[in-house]
Amino acid sequence: MMNFTTVTDWTIIKVMDEDSVVVSQHLFALVVNDTTNRFKPNDYVYTSTIKHITPEEHKIITHSGNTYFLDIKDEGEQIYVTFDEFKQLNQGFNLLEIDCNRKLNS
Repeated sequence: MMNFTTVTDWTIIKVMDEDSVVVSQHLFALVVNDTTNRFKPNDYVYTSTIKHITPEEHKIITHSGNTYFLDIKDEGEQIYVTFDEFKQLNQGFNLLEIDCNRKLNS
């Protein structure tokens, strides 16, 4: 049986290099159900690099081999971040803080 995590309120984070080329994608989302027993409902998950997205199945597979199903009632979002902003996310900043920093620096 395949283990997977179902998520809602999801965002695809697209990391861009200095030439604005997307170099990696990551999923940030709220957990609904997790058959892997790694997460509890309402935990947030921030994944390793996305390896494959199957839009018709609402399915994401990450580089580390984990499978995520996106809640079909939720259209989700996409956000583009710089490599420096991506480092901030890895240091514990959230997407709202990244957005606020952008506004302060513009």
